[in-house]
Amino acid sequence: MKISKIFIILCIAFLSIPIYINASLPILKITSNQDDAIVYANDKQIGNCIDGKFEKEINPGRYMIILKTPDFDQDPILYSEFINAKMDNKIEVTAKLTLESAEEYYYKNINNYKDKKQFLKMFPRSKHFKKIENQIRELENQYDDDIATLKSKIRKKLNPKLILVSSFDKAITFTHRELLNKYYYMHEPISITFLYKDYPEIAKLDSFYLGKHEVTDKFYDFVMLIDQSLTNESTFIDNIDKIETYLADDIFIGYPKNNVTWFEATQFCNALSRIHNLTPVYQNLQERLEKEQMQGDFTTTDSYNDLRIASMNWQDFIFQIGRKRFFYEKEADGYRLPTLDEWVFASRGGNKTKGFTYSGSNNINQVAVFKDNSKGELAFVGSKNPNELGFYDMSGNVWEWVWDKYSGYERINRGGDYRNEEDVCRINNYKASYWRRDHNQPTHRSLGLGFRIARNKMD
Repeated sequence: MKISKIFIILCIAFLSIPIYINASLPILKITSNQDDAIVYANDKQIGNCIDGKFEKEINPGRYMIILKTPDFDQDPILYSEFINAKMDNKIEVTAKLTLESAEEYYYKNINNYKDKKQFLKMFPRSKHFKKIENQIRELENQYDDDIATLKSKIRKKLNPKLILVSSFDKAITFTHRELLNKYYYMHEPISITFLYKDYPEIAKLDSFYLGKHEVTDKFYDFVMLIDQSLTNESTFIDNIDKIETYLADDIFIGYPKNNVTWFEATQFCNALSRIHNLTPVYQNLQERLEKEQMQGDFTTTDSYNDLRIASMNWQDFIFQIGRKRFFYEKEADGYRLPTLDEWVFASRGGNKTKGFTYSGSNNINQVAVFKDNSKGELAFVGSKNPNELGFYDMSGNVWEWVWDKYSGYERINRGGDYRNEEDVCRINNYKASYWRRDHNQPTHRSLGLGFRIARNKMD
């Protein structure tokens, strides 16, 4: 009994499936004035006319049928038509390929950069185009203007928000009671030199620019996309839709770029420098040495490289990515990672420091995203209060890579992240300041590790 019911159900289900009994596929039949025209269906070549005739079974559906001459690039003649193919149908098309049809089909459908570029490829200047030469030239000029305008918008969009940090002013003293009480209940003015005595090199700092926020993930992704695109026009055109999406967004609002290596941070800085036509700070060492060699009287590359490298502080200024070695050009005007001293000076408020324990306050909840208030998640950059100079998140949210080495190949990161206890986020604890930092291999990644960018103040 049960088997019979199952059999009946299966029969009903089977019969409910539409089946074409003795139905045949639609047939496309074309007659063309071009004996050997190439036939396309939805941009896919499906065959050639022979003596002006073409016949073929196709699957049911809607198609854009286009016929082109075999030497279309030099002799652009075309025919186009939409068809609806149904079972048992025979679709007959009479195709008259003409120059005007080709011109009309492409020219009236130009509505974005990709179409314009395709149009220029499909319609090279030739004897066949004297009639529309002016239209072609106008289109080329319009295309060039559109791309130039777009690139200008991109560079404007990618101007990072930087704050100028003035050089150390040893003449500054502080008299407010909070500072006096904090440092051994002193009752006399405190010099700025005293407040930074754990980092004596800060006194030698020149003025510099530093990012107001940590680099966001959207800013990072947009910069790397544009860096790949600007040097290759076809890649640029292919990425137009993505580019326009970024242009419509606020790329400086969002989560900090995390899980990024020190190497990737330096290459981001170089990419942003190239976009703005600035000199990259991290230069290919081999290319630099060869350039200097060409300008001198040296004849042996290896001996010159050995001589040049010997005159540098290898540990401080040269690093390696894969087989390529890079040189830190300190005088370049491009973007870079801050040095440890720059980061410390800015995080503590520079010349405007109030000696806070955390960057901008003694109350960590006002200025930092850390273990007790993060709920285990990253926060948008700038979600807490800034410090004395206007910098956000220099305590908590994500650790930040700096340029300096710790030991061996390891690089330093500062500031603590959203998963750390409050003591790790301290930036102004004199006794602990040297160990309130982390250090990792330059290939290290972490969900709580990001960076912010710096730049030299050029005279």
